[in-house]
Amino acid sequence: MHPSDKRLLRKQTSFGSTITRFQGDWLRKIISPGGSSGAKLLNKPHRATAEQLLRWLYQASWPALILATLLVFIATAVLLAVTLYPSCRASPSDGFVRVLSIVFSALGGGGHGTLDEATHCIMIVGLLNFVALLLQGTLFSVIVTKVMNPSVKLRFSSRLVVITRGGEQYLSFRLVHPNGDCITNLEVETWWAHREKTPEGESFVQLDEVVFPVNGSMLFLPRTFTHKIDKASPFWPYREALCEAHGQLNVHVKGTDQYLNTDFCDAWVYNVPDVDHVEGTQYHWADMFIALPDGTTGADLAKIDEVAMGPDHEVQASAAERSIEVPRLRQRTPA
Repeated sequence: MHPSDKRLLRKQTSFGSTITRFQGDWLRKIISPGGSSGAKLLNKPHRATAEQLLRWLYQASWPALILATLLVFIATAVLLAVTLYPSCRASPSDGFVRVLSIVFSALGGGGHGTLDEATHCIMIVGLLNFVALLLQGTLFSVIVTKVMNPSVKLRFSSRLVVITRGGEQYLSFRLVHPNGDCITNLEVETWWAHREKTPEGESFVQLDEVVFPVNGSMLFLPRTFTHKIDKASPFWPYREALCEAHGQLNVHVKGTDQYLNTDFCDAWVYNVPDVDHVEGTQYHWADMFIALPDGTTGADLAKIDEVAMGPDHEVQASAAERSIEVPRLRQRTPA
């Protein structure tokens, strides 16, 4: 079976990462779903429920955040209305819906309507005001944090490929901003994490730096980053069959998104045994760049994972004929 076929069949790697092909939208995972490390930590310190909830709110998508807010708002209103209904109605004719509407108005920052002025009712209304302020303050802080700290997620190729250039072998991957934003101050740090054992019997994870030269600190169209497999490379002993190496290749990217005017860092993890590499076979990445009718250059994001063997053949089809997704350079308009 070809190594690429094995990669498609193997959904789970040794540390829990999922690597898959994607078309259009992509499945993004950093070792495991949600961006966590995938390693199970035992006997870790207990984390307070409030801290876990706040962490989830910061990481939740906007639809999930809105849905959670509505559910909490409705549940709180119903609970308070059930508490107020038996003895705090201004009139015996006021039904539960009337009390519930008053509570909804109070939680939303509006008037309280008319309730009984008994002492215990006044205390409950005071509690209602406190809960309303707490919910509004929490929601406001979460929204401000999400808006002021936009998330920048680059698009990595889902595979590692050993390509041949000038008779030399290079380990490579592709990288692009999915919206075509201009990235400056680009930095790429890459480490090979693999388990080793000392003669004394100690087992540990060794981190070897793998240099992928940036050669220009800007990114706005797809770029292929390469690491030459020579005697200085930690992969030199596996030059004839890199898929026999074990461990993961950790890629860490830092830069500044000029469109969002924010610094960011992003990461991706490749499973080294899933690399496309067969001795005697020359791989190269498919050409993504296309000249558009308006004279500008576009890139076919659907081909970010495509790899060919042997001589490359130029594709003559136009962008319109192939219905491709074309990222364009976006610049932030100066104030």
